[in-house]
Amino acid sequence: MKLDKLERAAVAGIVILLLAVGIGLVFAIRAGNGWEARCKAAGGHVVTNVSVGSAVGPKGQPIVVTSADSLCLSADGRILEV
Repeated sequence: MKLDKLERAAVAGIVILLLAVGIGLVFAIRAGNGWEARCKAAGGHVVTNVSVGSAVGPKGQPIVVTSADSLCLSADGRILEV
């Protein structure tokens, strides 16, 4: 089976796209792990699947929390990082 130039370009484009997505996932996973490590180093713990509502941030600013947010909470319940 011999591919012409257009088919080879299409296959190369798909391969490059898959590589880019894979590399992006690796960096996204590593960034997420770094966020959790920073939270734990600050003495907090990560809470995920927070319900919708409002809260007060570490500097006293209001924060609207959606269901997709993860929060870093201190032992006394203060938000350290969103």
